[in-house]
Amino acid sequence: MSLTKGFDRTLHRSALLYLPFNEAVGVNGATLKDIAQPHHLWSMGATGHDPAFVQLPSGLWVLQFSGAVVDYLTCTAANSQDFRFLTSTSFFTVVMWAKWTTFAANYTFIGRWSANKGWMFCLSPGVGYLWGLVNSSQSNIAAGSITDRVNIWTLVSMSRVAASTIRYYVNGVDMTALANGGTPTDSNTIMRIGTSADDSQPYDGYMGIPRIWNRALSPREHVEIFNRERHLFGV
Repeated sequence: MSLTKGFDRTLHRSALLYLPFNEAVGVNGATLKDIAQPHHLWSMGATGHDPAFVQLPSGLWVLQFSGAVVDYLTCTAANSQDFRFLTSTSFFTVVMWAKWTTFAANYTFIGRWSANKGWMFCLSPGVGYLWGLVNSSQSNIAAGSITDRVNIWTLVSMSRVAASTIRYYVNGVDMTALANGGTPTDSNTIMRIGTSADDSQPYDGYMGIPRIWNRALSPREHVEIFNRERHLFGV
């Protein structure tokens, strides 16, 4: 299928990361290239730690991550410098579709974090909240709409909208805004999808179309993304 079918192409042209999972199907250690500019190269995990490509009925390809074997994608530190967001006005937004398969432990969706420096976007399914980590300071939302969504495709998003505020969205709905500890410090580390840089908190489930903008998306834009893409995920 077309990379842009069903998407707001105007909105996505401004994305810093836009990573459809439709390249190198079934190839261990393959490199994926996002279609944002400049391109960021993502390597599949080492043999035995590479997520599986799965095609949805809509024709869209997604990745299935196994937390038991710690599947992941990696972008090098040198190639992910523009995801550091190191100033008090470095607002950013992370958006992706996710279908987690268990309520087990903390899961990492994506992040550039190590040794209490940088940022991560995560899920704690057992207690039912999305959470973000900036340096060593965590913010979270407690939401019943998270706890009852096992094995259901869900659009999850976080936006850093102010120097000390992260706002979380579920299926385009604004859930809350909480203090998050301020501005990320440069972690000078790799960027990971599916686990943290030290292989902790591996994600268990499916993931589709992770994206990052170097600005805070508006509430209207979050709703637009959900409404334009929900048919691809059967929602």
